Amino acid sequence: AVGLRGEAVVEVPGTLTFTRLRELSALAQGVSLPDAAPAAPRPDRIEEIRALKEKLTQKEYAVFLEAVFKDPLTLTRTAEWIDMARPQWEADYDGKGAAAMISARNFKAVNDVLGHDAGDRYLKRLGVIMRVEVNRLRKLGYSVEEPVRAGGKEFLLVGKDAAEAARLVVKKFAAKLAAGEVLPSDQLERLRAEAPGRGLIPAARVDRLGTLRVIDEPFTGGFKDTFERVILKLESIKAGEESGF
Repeated sequence: AVGLRGEAVVEVPGTLTFTRLRELSALAQGVSLPDAAPAAPRPDRIEEIRALKEKLTQKEYAVFLEAVFKDPLTLTRTAEWIDMARPQWEADYDGKGAAAMISARNFKAVNDVLGHDAGDRYLKRLGVIMRVEVNRLRKLGYSVEEPVRAGGKEFLLVGKDAAEAARLVVKKFAAKLAAGEVLPSDQLERLRAEAPGRGLIPAARVDRLGTLRVIDEPFTGGFKDTFERVILKLESIKAGEESGF
């Protein structure tokens, strides 16, 4: 929770229509998930947060949003930010932009081989590299919003130049990974040596371990439809990769 000027305490919003990737993918395909019902939307909470804009100075409101919607590990926006930003995104980009998802390939192998501390380090470095690169691109005039951590290892970019920006983030991350700035070189070598033997990835694909993929779709038909298309494409690609084809 975050306090404002010693007045009422405003809770961090905890629900979002499209937060969980697996659930959304299942919903888009008409599949029921009895063990994990989708989170109910909370427009009342989002509207309450929007209303605070009239009670705070511009600086105070910006600081408040930064605190409420910041992922503590990657320092990117949390998934709840999607509901907050969606109306503005649709006004600015529907029909003239894109939604791009950056996803870590075979991230389970990082956790299984190197441990969860290494996995957290990987995601933290990814968040830093992504934020720095997106900020650099925005200063150069690229139309792209702040990155959002939409899932455990998935990050969303939205904007007129989101697809190109996402590919430049992936390129920058690959360079940092190769230089040992994401995972130490010895850990990356161990990951690529042990993952095939544990059945985590085909031996022919070990060079993909630690790398990122990008899936993008034109922003059309509103955010929900666009996001669903991105997720379905992502799930299809992941299924093919993980099956070894």
